[in-house]
Amino acid sequence: MIQIKRYQLRFILIIVLTIAMLLMAFGFIVYNMATVVLKEQLLSTAGSVAVSAGELIEVEIDEYEAYARQPDADSSFFIGMRNAFTVIQRASGVMQIRSLRLLEDGSTQCLLSSEDASLVPETYAVEGPAPDAFLVSAFASDNLTHAEREVGGVYGAILTVTAPIVHPTTGARVGIVAVDISIQYQNQSLRFLMLAVVSVLICVLLLICFCYVMPITTGTIRSVSLDGLTQAGNKRFFDTRLRRIVSMTRSSGDPLYVLRIDIDRFHSIIEQSGRSMADRVLIEFAALTQKQLRAGDLFARYGDESFIAALPGATQRAALRAAARIHDALAETTFGEDENGEGVSLTVSIGVAPYWKGQRWQQLIACAEKALAEAKAKGDNLCVIGEEVC
Repeated sequence: MIQIKRYQLRFILIIVLTIAMLLMAFGFIVYNMATVVLKEQLLSTAGSVAVSAGELIEVEIDEYEAYARQPDADSSFFIGMRNAFTVIQRASGVMQIRSLRLLEDGSTQCLLSSEDASLVPETYAVEGPAPDAFLVSAFASDNLTHAEREVGGVYGAILTVTAPIVHPTTGARVGIVAVDISIQYQNQSLRFLMLAVVSVLICVLLLICFCYVMPITTGTIRSVSLDGLTQAGNKRFFDTRLRRIVSMTRSSGDPLYVLRIDIDRFHSIIEQSGRSMADRVLIEFAALTQKQLRAGDLFARYGDESFIAALPGATQRAALRAAARIHDALAETTFGEDENGEGVSLTVSIGVAPYWKGQRWQQLIACAEKALAEAKAKGDNLCVIGEEVC
């Protein structure tokens, strides 16, 4: 099971949030660019529909003009043209297709429309005049024209494209075809697509964080907090953690003991067996000592042959038992054994110091070092407990 520590989680969250913000910015830019492209495509689609609908009317221009003079919803021309408009509407995805004429009072009148007119808002109702200055101005144009209007609600912005209806014989403009298409409806699919893409990217990002960033951050944190040789905690790591432990102990009133451990006559090992052997001894000693401590105890290398341990919540009896376990384990172990089974034996001097109320963490370490000095002064393989506040 992967255990994520607080500092690792903070580091990962910073990376995730930073990349998420970059993804959001990237998505915003892409979305706006895609919206521009989509709008151009909508204009092209609506323009093609308007031209096609206009050509249908121009083929039957005489019937159209007759219908315009006397509209009849039951006429075969009306029904046939409405069905044709509806087929084009559904195939192209536009909202509505209408043909309009300009009345003498300057307003526009819808003569024909596609069947699904009920799907559009009231401002685009097929009955009655359409008070739209753009549509009026479109009657004066020989080319495709377009405009965008906000109608609110679920429809949002609607794009209207017009094409003139030209009499094949006289060349006169007899009306316009107006095609409405909802930008918001079309953008919804684009939004869902962008949301899906961003969701997939975030999932991939989280996988990268756990599969790639986690090992990197763990390795970086280890290199900062652990001793490079023994893989025990280093001095900086121990001091930082002890400061927090002392602060918590001051608040809770629980006992706390520190053990200062020093390998006896370590320099003689270096002189007799070499630095390589001495390093092997340090590695094995650190691993063995760590096993004699509890899971919640803090252990670190504090010098070349010097180590330190903090036992939060431990009583004096528990601290002395831990020191005794270390001595006993060393007595039964040979370190740095070669192929012939030859190695070195170790003894350690241990200074034990209790936490006194109001004491600072530096003073606690000083008391443990004072007790260690007393132990070494009395001889090898001894343990001394400090009874005074330093």
